[in-house]
Amino acid sequence: MSGMRIVFLHPPSLLERRRTIPGLFAESVDGSGHFTRFPLGFISLSNYLSERGWECRILNLAARLARSGYDRAVADLKQLDAEVVGIGIHWLVHAPGALAAAQIIKQKRPETKTIVGGFTASYFHEELIAYPQVDFVLRGESTEKPLFELVAAIKSSGDFGEVPNLVWKDRGEIVINPFTYSPDVIDVDYSYHRVIENFLRYRDFWGSLPSPSGWFKCLQNVVVCRGCNCRCANCGGSNIALGRKTIVRRNTEDIVREVLFAERVTPSSEYIMLYGDVRMVGTEEIIDGLTEARIKNPLRYELFWPADGDFLQDLAGTTRKLLISFSPESHDELVRQTFGKNYSNRKLERMIADALQLGADLTLFFMVGLPYQTPASVRDTYRYIEYLLEEFGAGYPGRLLPCIYTLAPYLDPGSPAFLEPDDYGYRLFYRTLAEHLDALNRTDASEILNYETVAMSREEIVRIGYEMTEKMDKLHEKHGLRQPKPTRRKLTKVQA
Repeated sequence: MSGMRIVFLHPPSLLERRRTIPGLFAESVDGSGHFTRFPLGFISLSNYLSERGWECRILNLAARLARSGYDRAVADLKQLDAEVVGIGIHWLVHAPGALAAAQIIKQKRPETKTIVGGFTASYFHEELIAYPQVDFVLRGESTEKPLFELVAAIKSSGDFGEVPNLVWKDRGEIVINPFTYSPDVIDVDYSYHRVIENFLRYRDFWGSLPSPSGWFKCLQNVVVCRGCNCRCANCGGSNIALGRKTIVRRNTEDIVREVLFAERVTPSSEYIMLYGDVRMVGTEEIIDGLTEARIKNPLRYELFWPADGDFLQDLAGTTRKLLISFSPESHDELVRQTFGKNYSNRKLERMIADALQLGADLTLFFMVGLPYQTPASVRDTYRYIEYLLEEFGAGYPGRLLPCIYTLAPYLDPGSPAFLEPDDYGYRLFYRTLAEHLDALNRTDASEILNYETVAMSREEIVRIGYEMTEKMDKLHEKHGLRQPKPTRRKLTKVQA
């Protein structure tokens, strides 16, 4: 069977001429308001189908919009020549842009089949399939094989009823196939060689980038696993949210091979990021493989709970420069525990001290919008950050980088806090996809939030979020950590 042309399209949050999501809500992603970074699943999906004979292209429409403007983005959509367009709605913020893009595609080429997928699409599959511009919804976090079966059925006019996890229309009637494909081990390829081929083939540099932050910064991401055993309140990618009992594992050989590929195409000064805590999937084997590989680049590890000195020593042995990303969320241990992270500040500080002594750099992520958190508690978190910088960072200038971001604009659909907000100290304002889409038309930024807490209103969350942004910019400047971003003074209006 000859292949088909398939485009994987990453939409902006809003496909509009001037309006974007307010800057506060985009701070922790890219700050552009377009949410330009596409999910890494696009890489594995494209590679999986390419290896089986399909001609695949990735189009980062959000990056195109941010870089070249609305008219160029729409022109790109109208010029797409593909039998199938797969549109990612991994994060809820992308839903309006995804639906707008699908509508433009269908208006220009009604015969093109549109498929949407991702965490958010999986949760809202019944609402999404009702839109006339959506032909199919694929549910689940591992859809490489079902997608291959679906495009084969499209090509051969086969039976869509045999495709697992699929939601589709049969002469106008919605059909929801059984959710039967949920592998425990996956053999997929996240390497970026086909992204480079994509750029060369279509001569589309910016539209091919996973993020417009720079070419080399886009080639350094390696996925350790899918799913997570932790129970963080707002995570839509945990096993609880996905309905899984186990982690989706990857072969260690594949992980090491992708790190080596990233090393070959990335300047030695740039780090390579491993997504997912390696302790969840067989630490010793991965560490041995990376140690033997003698990676020249710095390696950045995600850690989901504090590590002891011995484990940090093992990580340091895998790289010439160890970098760690860690999210304590709050200085308040009770707030942190309610959010799903049960460890003390003493253990956190022990890890910080051990890591810095080993020569590692640490980035710490704190959050505004947590259960039972008050404005006073947020300011106490800021003071705790000042303490950490004085107590631990002073002896290691530039190597401890704490940040505070706002949990915005949404609690993740399917996350524990979204499903049971009362149990976590939240009040939820929007539950359906339609309600979330309507909220984006509000002119008051606080009304875009789909939640507030029992301790803070939406207005208070936005206000204290901006206050922390300004304070952290000044604190970073004081400690020489990075150049501060421009102060945000507009607290309530959507940026035009």
